[in-house]
Formats: sequence, C-alpha cells, structure tokens
Amino acid sequence: MVDASAFVRGLLESEHPVRNHFRQAVAPELALVEVAQALMRYVRSGLLPRERADIAFTDLLALPVRLRPLDELVADAFEVSLRLNISTYDACYLVLAERTEAVLVTADRRLAALATRSELVA
Repeated sequence: MVDASAFVRGLLESEHPVRNHFRQAVAPELALVEVAQALMRYVRSGLLPRERADIAFTDLLALPVRLRPLDELVADAFEVSLRLNISTYDACYLVLAERTEAVLVTADRRLAALATRSELVA
C-alpha cells in the first residue's frame, strides 16, 4: 500500500528503494491526483523541469498499481479523518491499508505513526 508521498519519492529518484514496492502496490485512485499535484507544485516552484515531471507522471501511469475506487473508501475515511484530526485524503490511505492488511509505505511521519503497520521512507 503506497501513498502519494512515497510514489513521488520513487518516481523522482530512480534508485530509491521505495520503488521495490511499486510492483505490487495498492492505492486509492486519489493517489494519481495527489502525485500529479505534487509534480505540478515542483514545476511551478522551479524545483523540477517540466520535462522531468512529464516523465515521472507517465511512469506513474505505467505502473501496475491496483487502484481502489474512492466510493469504497470515502465514508470510512471521513469518520477516520474526524476521529484522528487528519485530512480525509490521508485517511483514505489508512482505511485502505487496514482493509487490505497491508503495510502503509509513506514519506509522511505523522501518517506512518497513525497506521497499524507502516514503513517510513526518506
């Protein structure tokens, strides 16, 4: 179970060990939008050339990620977000990790701490 922060790390760093998780990744559909948003912010802030962002996004779309529809997650994610005082976006990842009994792979320390099982990537 890979979140957007971990996808971004792996897509921008070709040798990053998080890429090992990409082959069997599960993620909410939301991950595609969140990765696109992060890449766009990097481009607009001058931290990433547009061409490199295009390659990273194309690579993301080519990954064999099993995307789960948001309508399966959002009701529980809403409840979790209220209970834990986190975004509903982040709660989608927690809910999916719990449902699939997967390790949540993330670069977000706070989210990793909230997950039952997590792997924090730097």
